[in-house]
Amino acid sequence: LGQSALSGPLFAAVGGDIAYDNAFSTCYRRWDRWFARWNEYMTTPQGFSVPMVLSVGNHEASGFFAQPKDSLYYNTYFPQQLGLPASPTANEDRLAYHAHRIGNSTLFMSLDSWVMTPMAGAQTDFIRDQLVLAEQQNVPVRFAMYHASLFPAKEDEFPIISEDGLKHWEPLFSQYKLAAAFENHYHLYKRTKLIQQGKVSESGHGTLYIGDGSWGIVSRNSAIDLTKWWMETAQDVAFVVSVTVNAPTSKYGSLIAETPSDIMFEAIGVDGEVFDSWRQST
Repeated sequence: LGQSALSGPLFAAVGGDIAYDNAFSTCYRRWDRWFARWNEYMTTPQGFSVPMVLSVGNHEASGFFAQPKDSLYYNTYFPQQLGLPASPTANEDRLAYHAHRIGNSTLFMSLDSWVMTPMAGAQTDFIRDQLVLAEQQNVPVRFAMYHASLFPAKEDEFPIISEDGLKHWEPLFSQYKLAAAFENHYHLYKRTKLIQQGKVSESGHGTLYIGDGSWGIVSRNSAIDLTKWWMETAQDVAFVVSVTVNAPTSKYGSLIAETPSDIMFEAIGVDGEVFDSWRQST
């Protein structure tokens, strides 16, 4: 955590399996400890607390394919959706997927990979609507984050989830030029090749799938499979990914149309050293 705050990030994205309460009401102290550590370590050198954007993981609920009522603390502590009427079920009514704009250049979508919400249907419609709007409004940099990987670096533990994502989400990511998808769950580092329409891009443009969720958690000694067609690199290490977006603007602050935005991804280990990096243009 301490390494992550040193650069003064605008926000931090956490892709699920946060405090590991597993939907047990008796595990509230796990959240107490997690918040205490965030307050201690996630403060920038300027003294600002780092805001968070979260996605739900299976350890916030009773596993995958759960119900909102099974995610007691996550839905209560992290509204991420305002304007709901007060009711006994208000927390359960909150959607587990949401979108955020960072300045006028970046869309960041936090999605639910079938922890509490089916991937098809309303959530896919939400993704399409957000990406169409971003294209209409000239928002060039588009990201998504979710828990279970569509392109895991090891044996797929939940093929029904990845197949659902490949069917309903990946075509939209390709069509609307998603720059990167931040995947999680497997407790290792991986970076894929650029992927377009379900295969390795031959044009040099596509979506980068980066993950797989190993920030402050012990390794699962994962059996990494670099022979998968989508794999570029992977390591069994703890890490955080630093993302820097440079979007060209005019002197009036508006984006310059048709000018590519530059994105730098850096994977940083527990020693603070960058062990992998990737530069990409939209």
